Order: sequence, then C-alpha cells, then structure tokens
Amino acid sequence: MELKILIAGFSRKAILVLGSFITSVNIYKTTGLLSTIQADNFKQQAQAIQKANGCGNLSFGIPGGIVLPF
Repeated sequence: MELKILIAGFSRKAILVLGSFITSVNIYKTTGLLSTIQADNFKQQAQAIQKANGCGNLSFGIPGGIVLPF
C-alpha cells in the first residue's frame, strides 16, 4: 500500500472522528454537561484540526452532519 493512500485513509477516519466529536460537544452543550465557553473552545480546536487537514468546518452545525471532501 502506498504511503499516500495510507495517509488518506487516516485523514478520512480523522474527519469522521472530529465530526462526531463536534456533534457530541453540541449535545453536551445543549444538555448542560458543557458550558457554552467549554463547548465553543472544544469546537474551535476540532475545527482548527479539520482546517489544517484540508477539511474545513464539516459540522455545519447539523448534529451528525458530516460531508466528506472526496
């Protein structure tokens, strides 16, 4: 397996995990398990990782909404 393909596979998994993380953060914020400040901080960090990997902000504020760029 080429390294490029292997890296792409990891990137796809990271996209899914980060999208799920953002969805969970939104739920925890709504239910009061996280404060608005905590939730916003977590989401900003996750979105920065998405952007650094060329994925941009993939949550679009839609619970469970993930759009893969491929």
